[in-house]
Amino acid sequence: MFNKIMENKKILYSIIGGIAFLLVVYIGGGLYFSKHFCPGTTINGRTVGGYSEEKVKDMMMSNVDNYELTLVTREKNKETIKGKNFGLKQDWDDGVEKLLDNQNGFTWIAKLFSGDKLSTATLISYDDKKLENQLDSLACMQKENQKEPVNARISEYTPGKGFTVLAEEDGNTIDKDKLLKKVKETVNKTEDTLNLEKAEVYVEPKVKKEDSKLKNSVKKLNKCVKSKITLKSGSQVETVDLNNFKDWLTIDDNENPSVDEAKLAAYVDTLSKKYTTFGKPKQLKTSYGPVVTIGNSHYGWKVDKAQEIKQLREDILSGKNVTRDLNYSVKAASHDGNDYGDSYVEINLTAQKLFVIKGGSNVFESDIVTGNVSKGNGTPAGVFGVTYATRDAVLKGDNYASHVSYWMPFNGNIGMHDATWRNKFGGIIYKTSGSHGCVNLPLGSAQTVFGYVSKGFPVLVYELPGTERGLSAADQAKVNDVVNTINAIGAVTLQSEPAIATARGKYEALPAQAKGQVTNYAKLQQAEASLATLKQPH
Repeated sequence: MFNKIMENKKILYSIIGGIAFLLVVYIGGGLYFSKHFCPGTTINGRTVGGYSEEKVKDMMMSNVDNYELTLVTREKNKETIKGKNFGLKQDWDDGVEKLLDNQNGFTWIAKLFSGDKLSTATLISYDDKKLENQLDSLACMQKENQKEPVNARISEYTPGKGFTVLAEEDGNTIDKDKLLKKVKETVNKTEDTLNLEKAEVYVEPKVKKEDSKLKNSVKKLNKCVKSKITLKSGSQVETVDLNNFKDWLTIDDNENPSVDEAKLAAYVDTLSKKYTTFGKPKQLKTSYGPVVTIGNSHYGWKVDKAQEIKQLREDILSGKNVTRDLNYSVKAASHDGNDYGDSYVEINLTAQKLFVIKGGSNVFESDIVTGNVSKGNGTPAGVFGVTYATRDAVLKGDNYASHVSYWMPFNGNIGMHDATWRNKFGGIIYKTSGSHGCVNLPLGSAQTVFGYVSKGFPVLVYELPGTERGLSAADQAKVNDVVNTINAIGAVTLQSEPAIATARGKYEALPAQAKGQVTNYAKLQQAEASLATLKQPH
C-alpha cells in the first residue's frame, strides 16, 4: 500500500513539475515577446518573428541602403533603378515601436500557428526629380522603343469573309504619370520588383474587339455588300456593286455605315462626263445632204450630280438590288444616237429655210427671214429646245410691239413666229431687212410648225455655205412675169378664170427657190378664193 502511495506522489510531482516548467517557458516567452515580435509575424511582407525593434529597423535600413527596384516589362525585359541614384534614405518614426507595443507577447504560442501580418509606413525620402530622371532614362521609356496601341477596327472587305473586326494591338507605350505613381508606391514599401503589366501602366487601346458598337457596324457594312445598283441610260447600262464601292464604305461618328463623299463624287463625275451631252457640239445630217457640226449647244442630257450622289448613297446603304434611270437636271429626246432624236426643227440660216423633221422624215418646209445681219441682229446658230409654245402673243422691243398669232421661243427672247407684215420670205432679205433676231414665218407656215412643236422640242440652227438662194437672171425674169400675170387679173369675175389659171400655172412652173420671191402670191390665193365663191350655185 505504502509503495503505491509513493508511486502516485511521484506521478503527481512529475505533473506539477511539468506544468511548472511549461508555465516558466510560457511566462518567459511572454516576457521575451513583449520586446520582440511574435513567431510568424511579417511587416510589409518581410518575416520579423523574434526580431526586436532595433533589428527590424536595421533590416529596413539595410533594405534602403542597398535598395534596387527591378521593372519587368510587357516583353519580359528587366531594367533596374538603384535607390542611391535618386537619393533614397530612411526617415524613422515610432511606427515599428507602436506595432510592438500593441502586440500581446503572451499570445506567442497562438502565433506559432497563425502569425500576424503587419504593415507600417517605411518612412523614406528621395529626390522626386532624380527618380523621374531615372525613369526617363529607361530603355522602355524611349520613344523609338515604344509602339502605340492600335484600336480594334474594321477590316477591309475580304471575299468569302466580308468585313470583320480586327483585334486591337496592345503596343508597349507607357503612361509616364501612371508609371511614376506605381514606382513611388513600390519604393515606399521598399519592394524590389514591379511588374509593369500587372501595374497597368501601359497605354491601352480604347476600342476592344468585343465592342458591341463595332460588331454592329460590321453587321451593317456586310448588309451593304449585298447592294447592286443598275443605272440605265437608254440602251446603255452602268452597274454599281461591291467591285465599285467596297473602298467607299466608311463608318460615321454614330457608328453607322456611310459612303466616302469624295470617292462617290468622283464616280458620279465620271458618269456625268460620259452621259452628259448638254453643251456638247451636235452632228446633223442636213436636209441638203452634208453633215454639219453645230456648237453653242443648249440642248441635251445633263446629269444631276447632286441628286445622283444623294440617291446612289441611299442605294448603296440599302443592301438591295435597285434598277433605275440616272438622275438628270436637263433632259433631251433620246439617249441613243443623237440626243435630239429623229424629230426636230432644222433651220438653215444660209438658205433661209426651215424644215420640220418628224420620225426622221421631212414633213414640212418653209422659207423664212431671220435676224438682220447688217444691223448686228443675226440669229445665232446653235442647238436649243423650244421654251414653250403659245398663241396670240405681243412681242416687244425698244421701239416696237408686234402681235403674233403663234409664238415659239427657243433661245431666250429669240423664237419662231408668224410675220404677217411681210409679203416676202427667203432669199437674202435677212441680210439687210431681217428681223430683230427671231425666225419670221408666213402665217400658214407658223401655224403648221406650231402644230408639231411643244416644250423641249429640239431646234437646230446652222449655217451651210453653198446653199445661198440668190436667183439667176432667167429665174428672176420668170418671177417678174408671174408677178405681172397676177397683177393683170384685176377684179375677179367668172370671166377671170382663164387668167387665174394661167397665173397659177406659171407660179407652179417656177423653181422652188424662186417661188419665195413672188411678192404678190397672196393676191393669187385671194383671186382663187373669190372665183370659187362666184362659181357656187345661188
